[in-house]
Amino acid sequence: FKEIGTEYREDTIQAADEIWKSQDMHGGVIVTFIKEFPDYDTKSLFYIAVTLEDPSSQVHTLLFSFPTNDESLVDPC
Repeated sequence: FKEIGTEYREDTIQAADEIWKSQDMHGGVIVTFIKEFPDYDTKSLFYIAVTLEDPSSQVHTLLFSFPTNDESLVDPC
């Protein structure tokens, strides 16, 4: 995945296919943005961006992001 740049992260956050929200142990809101890029190379590519949401301003701070082709990471079950 060396050639995957930040444009995938921006696309994922701006136009996510799925958005998951949960609370951490301290009451913070963790938001996970997931986007599939089905035409990437020979396999589907998913990009995942995990953020911390400020509840008062709804501003998101990026915690980490990464590409994957492991569908088990994007299965909510």
